[in-house]
Amino acid sequence: MKNCPVDLQPLVTIGIPTYNRSGLLQQAINSCLAQTYLNLEILVSDNASTDDTSEIMRDWNHPRIKYIRHEHPVPPNSNWDTCWKNARGDFMTFLSDDDLLDAGFIETLMKETSKHPKASLFRTGFRCINSSNEKQWEFNNYPYLESPEDFLLKRLKTR
Repeated sequence: MKNCPVDLQPLVTIGIPTYNRSGLLQQAINSCLAQTYLNLEILVSDNASTDDTSEIMRDWNHPRIKYIRHEHPVPPNSNWDTCWKNARGDFMTFLSDDDLLDAGFIETLMKETSKHPKASLFRTGFRCINSSNEKQWEFNNYPYLESPEDFLLKRLKTR
């Protein structure tokens, strides 16, 4: 996919629901903009933050970033739903406002979509880092397929 022209790549939406975490949000957005996969839209849904999130988002003025601000607080799930409902991508992933993506994250996922075109859900490993960027623990990637229902049931049972 790296050699494929951007306009021929499927559009991927990265949805970032946020509330009062402007400093962390900036880092999250930077990790999205650093992706090696270029056909992205970054959709930030602001749950009526009372910090400087709206000012910071105004300063971005980037063609791949779409900012939606709720005027009044909504339940957290509704803020996530705003991302979902406004996504234009052929594929979508969510990123918490306090998380970061490795630069090749979306490209790696998109390679998997071509290997498994009927799959509707892909999941990955992750690392937990501290504020000094030191790894605290890691959940490794491991290849297997599961249905979205199985994925959700397993997560509900273990959390």
